[in-house]
Amino acid sequence: MNTDKIDNGMLFEFLEDLKKSIDSKKAVEIDTQKIDSLVKQLQTNARMNGQYVQQLEEITDKVNSISNEVKLPIIKEHHFSFNIESKVAYFMCISSWIISIVLCVILGFSEQSNAKQENNDLKYRYIKMKGSASPEMIEYLETIFDIKRDSPTIEQIRNDVANYEKLIQEQAQAVEQAHLNNSEAIKLHEKTESIKNKQ
Repeated sequence: MNTDKIDNGMLFEFLEDLKKSIDSKKAVEIDTQKIDSLVKQLQTNARMNGQYVQQLEEITDKVNSISNEVKLPIIKEHHFSFNIESKVAYFMCISSWIISIVLCVILGFSEQSNAKQENNDLKYRYIKMKGSASPEMIEYLETIFDIKRDSPTIEQIRNDVANYEKLIQEQAQAVEQAHLNNSEAIKLHEKTESIKNKQ
């Protein structure tokens, strides 16, 4: 670029590009020394050319204001807010809360149902252990398990039933073992008799 003559079209194009980049707030790296040298050239040309003095002064002022804006740091502010503006988002949020509450209530009822079934199972096993079910026994069990819940007594019943079932299983295994031993003894006796009778 010649110091005597500056192309006004190129200058205006440069200024417009610079202004657009500032308006769009893009981080643009601009060499401020080039802008300063351009301002100095405009000022010297304004003194030399008397006919374009006013235009060159306006351009110089624009370049100075733009260069000052470019030199300022770009501050980016981020604001986050929770605001439900859409009706769809509002209803989705409310419906998810309602579904969560309903599922918690259902889970609570299912836990109660499971506990009730465990209690009924224990009552049945206790009656089976006793061998009979009189109305007094059923009333006693209902009182302990439901009306006036007595946790230590329930735990004692649970232990008694578990011990009884364990002993019954061991007894069944012993009877089975005795039966096998007895049948094996009979087979051996038959073999010895058959060998003995051969001669």
